[in-house]
Amino acid sequence: MEKNSLKEQAPMDRECRTCNRRRIHCDGTLPTCLKCAKKGLQCPGYERKLRWANGVAVRGHLRGRQLPVSKAGDAGAAQPEEAVQEPERRKRQRPLVTDHVFDEILGQEPSQFLKYYDKNLAGLMVWMDSEQNLYRTQVLPRAMDTLGLRYAIMAISSQHGSEEFSKEGREFHQTARDACLALVQAQLKEMNGRVGDGFELATTDDIEDAEWMLASILMLACYEMSRSQIEVAEGHRLAARRLVQIFQGHPAAAKRQTFAFLRNQLAIYDVLVCTTSFNVADIEGTNLPPTEGSDGLFASYLRLIHEITLLSRKPVASIDNQGTTSSPIMSASDIRLKFNQARGATLIASGKISSATESAQRDFIRLVDIYHYTAILYSYRCLGYDSYESIDRASTLTKLFEQIDSLEDMNTCIQNLPWAFFIAGVESHGDTTRQQKVKLHFDNVLKVTGFQHYTVVFNFLTTFWAGHDTDWRPLAESWQRGGVRILLV
Repeated sequence: MEKNSLKEQAPMDRECRTCNRRRIHCDGTLPTCLKCAKKGLQCPGYERKLRWANGVAVRGHLRGRQLPVSKAGDAGAAQPEEAVQEPERRKRQRPLVTDHVFDEILGQEPSQFLKYYDKNLAGLMVWMDSEQNLYRTQVLPRAMDTLGLRYAIMAISSQHGSEEFSKEGREFHQTARDACLALVQAQLKEMNGRVGDGFELATTDDIEDAEWMLASILMLACYEMSRSQIEVAEGHRLAARRLVQIFQGHPAAAKRQTFAFLRNQLAIYDVLVCTTSFNVADIEGTNLPPTEGSDGLFASYLRLIHEITLLSRKPVASIDNQGTTSSPIMSASDIRLKFNQARGATLIASGKISSATESAQRDFIRLVDIYHYTAILYSYRCLGYDSYESIDRASTLTKLFEQIDSLEDMNTCIQNLPWAFFIAGVESHGDTTRQQKVKLHFDNVLKVTGFQHYTVVFNFLTTFWAGHDTDWRPLAESWQRGGVRILLV
């Protein structure tokens, strides 16, 4: 059996906290135990829990705003007081453990992990890998002299590429994660102290610090998702959101290409995660791509998706038996028109991106079409047009599968496809042929990306297909109330 299989099971010596609290024997199944799944409970995994708490500004224009400081006493949130007391910004990045210690543990230099990230992970974190991938051109070089960021890269690289590194470093990724979080927390604590004293966070150094912290948090979110630690990943997402909210209004941040890039990366993450959320407050707080100044890729599309998500979670209209609405809401024709416009904007923006091959460019156009059809299906379902637009819905679903099948090299853009696969899956209730296709696609996603949280997504689909309700949202909302989140990023 392949390492990354949707059916993978491996007994573990430790029990999950949920089974432990229920005083029952945990089966230790990876990525989450079956006893939790059968009871509809969230399995938190087999490690200590990581959480973020809030540091609140009490003075100045940031009064009431929050910086996401790790909660004292939690795993990965150690507090190196000597680092906080250092007056110089760069000295505050003193690690809990040094690169030399990592060398002794792993028998390999930190640069090997940076090389692994460059080759295997940087391309999985953007819409289309190209010369404009700032994870490779800006973030990775920054890691050479920024310890916190370097540890984030080492954590995700060590975990994702465990077979390529020494056996002695099997648990190293947790050590690197803890060191990264300690440095992030120390930096945030120092910033909170200055804000509390009435100072503004508006210097170039402050924005640079915000950039490496934001990049680190986004990487650690991916790291936790790759281990199916969904609750922890969600905490990182919200921490990144708060960090962006603090700095996005500063003129210094507006001039920073790296900050704008990372903000857009968070926007993609935030919008897609919220499509399977039923927490209105979470959806309302979504970080959206700016209307101006972004690279234009899917920006209009993401803002439109968020608008539909929010409309559907906050009922403001009802649809009568003629398919008309009793109050202003987006009509089915509006949905098609607006997504056609968003599709055009993204295709225009994609012309500015240089790619290694022509086939990659063709596949990107197919990706835009895939998202176009996915969005229409999602919108019809969310706004109640799935029955009234049944002919167009059936045609759109067929076109979605056709575009997926026409990809020349799916693996080069597979990181962008889980949301499309999910919508294709939930709209294929009762169609076993299409369900099997979706199953194979998620098998491939897991194999290529190695991100274990997709097993939760497929478990949801299997449960949904076995039921009678053709609307996936009630089940997803029920799972969320039980503590299980469906993450499609």
